Order: sequence, then structure tokens, then C-alpha cells
Amino acid sequence: MTAEQYVWILPAWYNPNWWNAHDTNDSSASPHCSSQNIYKVANGYFTIKAAPLPNITEKIITGQTTNEWIAEYSQYQQKYNSSLYLGAKDFAPFAYDAIIAVALMLNQSISDLAKKNKSFENIQYYDKEALTIMKGHMQQLKFNGISGPLAFTKTGSRIAPIIVSRLIGEKMVSIGYYDSNSKEMDWDYSIQINWNNSGNKTPIDGPRIKLQYTILPQRLQVTLITSSSIGILITLIFVGINIYYRSEKIIKISSPNVNNIIGLSGISSFLAIVVLTIDINQNNFTELQAIVHCWSQLWLLIVGFTTGYSALLAKTWRIYKIFNTAKLKRQVIKDKQLYLIIFCLVAVEICILVLWIIFDPVTIKSENGTEKISHTGDVVIPMSRICVMNFNNAWSIILFSYNGILLISGCILIWKIRKISMTSANESKSIAVAIYVIAICCVIAGVTNAVIPVNFSMIRYAIAGSMVVIVTIVVECSVFAPKIYLLWTGYDRKLFTTFSATIAPKASSIKRSSTQLSNSKIDAQPLRPLAHESKLMQLRYRKAMLLKQVQQLQTELTSKENRLHHITNEKQSPSQRSTSSKC
Repeated sequence: MTAEQYVWILPAWYNPNWWNAHDTNDSSASPHCSSQNIYKVANGYFTIKAAPLPNITEKIITGQTTNEWIAEYSQYQQKYNSSLYLGAKDFAPFAYDAIIAVALMLNQSISDLAKKNKSFENIQYYDKEALTIMKGHMQQLKFNGISGPLAFTKTGSRIAPIIVSRLIGEKMVSIGYYDSNSKEMDWDYSIQINWNNSGNKTPIDGPRIKLQYTILPQRLQVTLITSSSIGILITLIFVGINIYYRSEKIIKISSPNVNNIIGLSGISSFLAIVVLTIDINQNNFTELQAIVHCWSQLWLLIVGFTTGYSALLAKTWRIYKIFNTAKLKRQVIKDKQLYLIIFCLVAVEICILVLWIIFDPVTIKSENGTEKISHTGDVVIPMSRICVMNFNNAWSIILFSYNGILLISGCILIWKIRKISMTSANESKSIAVAIYVIAICCVIAGVTNAVIPVNFSMIRYAIAGSMVVIVTIVVECSVFAPKIYLLWTGYDRKLFTTFSATIAPKASSIKRSSTQLSNSKIDAQPLRPLAHESKLMQLRYRKAMLLKQVQQLQTELTSKENRLHHITNEKQSPSQRSTSSKC
């Protein structure tokens, strides 16, 4: 407590140059502080003491004047060698007057106590009625004492003049006089007051209470904004390449428009992180701006996530529908069907958000954190403005349940197509990686959000932001990177005119009888085109199917001819067989 914002108020009875006692053999002196150290801190300290005894010639209630009482007290000090008690002469009159005041109060209370059938001999210590009577008489006391006129306030403080002094140099100088009756303070402005601080500013009379907005750490803001900006740039490059090479077969067979939807949803998620890092406390947003900020980050994140995941789910469903059976059956699934799936899933999410806005609007509330004492001694109260909804938990459960159903559905579809190997950039495995990463990161974010307390907002922000960035980057790279890699390294376009898939056959399809072959029910490994294949691809598909059937028919015909020839030879006689052989 030696900083410049501290000003000491010490008792007034210290000896002159009392700080020099530390340079003597005084056993009470601290071994860690020299007289210079103490003087540095004490320089400019204040004292408050009663005004000097008035020179009253009139006798007080005890029959003495002030001067007579002081003379008698001095004789007492000399007799009992009480001069060792510092300041006794200055404060003894006040103790004497206090005893006289108590005696007068007790004397005047006797009659009032008698009216209540009470006396000092029979009242109890906690008798509130007796206490009220005595307090009333104490407040009414007014008399001249040794120390001057005597009276008390309602709170028990004495109404008396007070002298304010200050240590200037090495002397105590009176700088002010306070009159308790008129409650006025008179300062001696001829004495210059210098404060031991920079700028010679008058210090405050107590710790300052500062309301300090809690803001996101700058490193966290820079990290999230930088990673989101890089993610947006990468996604724009992916989408640009996807649009530019949309006529390439490797891009065309993977529904480039659906891929573009995934790319735009990723940009929306990255923008949500950028909006999240914009601190409403740091930027002094108005209430309307803060409400818009709250809804914008929620809409960008949730709609972006649902749109991208719905597109992945739709593509997974298409692969499942095409390769879900070992029978030879052509499936035509157009992009319009995928758009419809995406639209329906996103529409449900938007309806939930719209209902949320209508029935449970956002309000901005200020919350105070735990008080902290700064290094300057100020009381710092952290404060933050947060978005508050009355039924936030209920709406969150609805959103989490809906998106949880979508996550589970995607994981089930991915599990069902896990054994499909596609030549078209192995898209099934890329989608599987994206969906599994989304599921894992959502679980991590949900668990940490539930476990970490609300007052650890920085950690919650960091985990939520990093999870969104990781998920979005993984999804975008899983969808676009394999195709861009094939475009960069080159690929055989003939391999992408049709789909080829290897599916583990069911047990029922393994048992095939010769009767099925004889009836020309061909158990062929299917070659199925995508829903959006061109006319030429359809013709090539039919040609491949016909060639496959011709090959199987030729094999079957050759087998039957050999069998027929063998049966004919067995029915012939030996002579016929020899003649036939000679011929």
C-alpha cells in the first residue's frame, strides 16, 4: 500500500519525527524498513483531531474551569509519572467529559424508567425499552465540558470542532477546520497542497469501481478470422474450378450443382465464425445491432450446416438407391430429386428458426462477473452483454434433435454403402469421411458445451469456433479435392462413362441353379449409369449390357452344343462310331 493512489490518515498523538525511531535501537522497529522508507510513505499524511481546548473562564457542571482542571491533571501526571503516556494531556479531557455525559444521561433516565416500573437495579442488559429511554436522553444532552461544548448526533458521534492537519516537510501543519454544528469545512488555501503522484492529481477517497466489458482475446479473434478467411478462399477456388470444369466427366457425373450448394454452405459456416468473433461489447453495439448480431450468427451457422449436410445426405441416398441390390435394374435419379430433398430438409430448419423469432424474440441482457482487484487497487467488475431467450433450452433441444436425426440417418446410409467401391473419384468414401467427421465434431462440441461452465465463455468460444472450422474444411476438401486431383493428374475418360461397383452379394444371391441359366435369367454384375448421364452414355450402357448378354449366351450355347455332341456319341453303336470316325 505504498502506491501513489494511497493517502494515509494516522492518529494525531504521534511524536514529532516519529519515523526516525527506526534508526534507533527500538525493538518495535521493523528490520525491513528504514526511516527513509517510512518517511517516503508517510510524507503528506493527514491527522484529524479535536480542536484545542477552549479558554473558558466559566465553571462547568463539576464546578471547575478548564484551566483549573488542566492544572489539577498536570499535578496528577507529575505525582504518578504518567508523562510516559503520549498524548494523554490532549485526550484526557475528552475521556473526562464522556464520563460526565454518561452520568448525566443515567441521572435523567431514572424518572422515565420509574414510570415504566423499572430501575437500574432490575433492568436486564438486553432491555430494549430501557435502551430507548437512555438513548433519547443522550441525544438531548447539551453542556459545556472541559473540552468545550458537548452534544451528540443521532448516531452517537460528538458534535465538536475538528482540526485537519497534514505533514508538510517534517512538520504538522493545520490546513482545515470543521464545524460540526454548521457542518461546514473551512480550508486554509494559503497552504499549497502537493500530492505524491504524477500530474499532482487529487486522489479519490476509496477504490474506484470499474465496469469492464469482457471481450474476446485478440489472439483468439485473429486465429478464428484468419482460419475462416483461408477456408472461404479455398472454398471459392473449389467452387470456381467446379463451375469452370463442369463439362468434364469427372465433375459432371458427381452433380456439380449439388457440389456448389455444399461449397456455398461452407462459406456460410465460415461467415458465421467471422460474425461470432465480432464482439458486441468491444464495438459498443446498440441493442438493435446486438439483436441482429445474435440472430445472424445463429442463422448463418445453422442454415449453412443443414444445407451442406442435406446435400451430402442426398448424394449418399442416391448412391444407396443405385447400388442397394445385386439385381440388374437400371435406376434413374435426377438432380431435381436431390434438390427436392435438400429443399425439404432446409425448409424444416428455417421454419423452426422463424417460429423461434416470432414466439421467443431475443433480448440483450448485461451480466456481471466476479469482482477482481486490479494492481492499482481498483475494483474491476467484468460485465458482458449476452443474447437471452426465455425458452432458449427448449428451442435448442428441438434444433439438436432435428439435426441429430439427420446425423444418425447419414451414418446409417454410410454404413449401408460401406462396401461399394466407385470409380468416379471414389465419391462414396469421400462422403463417408465428411459425414463421420461432422458427427464426431458435433459430439465433441456438444459435450464440451454441456460440461464447461458458462463463465468460461472464452473456452466455449474457442472450442465451438475451432470445431466449425475443422468440420467445414474437411467437408469441402472431401467433396472437391479428389476430383481436382484427378483433373490435375489426368484421368481416363472412358472409365467415367458408366459406374462400376463391387458389392458384396447376399447369401440368397449366391445360390443359382442351372434352370435359371437355361431360362436366360442372367445374373450379371450390374453396370448402372448416373441419373444425369447423357444420351451417348445411355447408348454405351445399353451396348455394354448387350455385349455382356451376347457373351453369356455364346458361352451357354457352346456348353449345350458340347453336351449334345457327347450324348449323341454315347447312343451310337461301335460300328457306327468307327464308320463315323473313318468318315
